[in-house]
Amino acid sequence: MALCLYLGEGPDVLVYSLDFGGHLRMIKRVQNLLGHYLIHGFRVRPEPNGDLDLEAMVAVFGSKGLRVVKISWGQGHFWELWRSGLWNMSDWIWDARWL
Repeated sequence: MALCLYLGEGPDVLVYSLDFGGHLRMIKRVQNLLGHYLIHGFRVRPEPNGDLDLEAMVAVFGSKGLRVVKISWGQGHFWELWRSGLWNMSDWIWDARWL
């Protein structure tokens, strides 16, 4: 069993697998997710039943851009199931929260 770690590098998302022995391995690079915007943060949508074991909706934001993606993972693999269009805001996004 391993944990997933998501990092923003410019407009790209890097997905790492972190096992309980402390070994970190990159399993996926999602290129250009935010276009020409730099990623500043991720917000995972809380599930009503609290179950985030296999998939989640994630808001990815930075600069003036926002995109929502649905992701799934398991057995050392990562899948992007769906992504919204890129929303271009008129001002900088400092934070994002699910309501």
